[in-house]
Amino acid sequence: MHSYTFATVFLLTCSAPCLVAAEPVHPGVDPLETSVRQLVEKHCGSCHDGALGTAKPAALRIFDLREEIWTARMSEDQLKKVIGRTQNLQLTEDQHREIEDFIQKKISQRSGRRHRAQSPHPAALHR
Repeated sequence: MHSYTFATVFLLTCSAPCLVAAEPVHPGVDPLETSVRQLVEKHCGSCHDGALGTAKPAALRIFDLREEIWTARMSEDQLKKVIGRTQNLQLTEDQHREIEDFIQKKISQRSGRRHRAQSPHPAALHR
């Protein structure tokens, strides 16, 4: 059996995180959402990031980038306004398309949840 000193074990344990990729890939993380969030952080964060001194209370009432799901409190109309507000930004065509696709996806997800919530439970139909 090998005898390791506490210092050796400590150094190996502490240096192990350095051997791992800086940005781990998280299964289930939507690349579109990640990309759009980065664009929003860059172009809207000065007003919509409550961690910054430049944040505006009115903007934070719409969305706050400190929240993991920053679109959660937004109405459908507010979601649609993101597309309009980003049209004048110096973004590539692909970036504009990503924003539009992301917003449409969020709206579709919400209407799908609303539809499922309003539909009768399948077991109730067989009574």
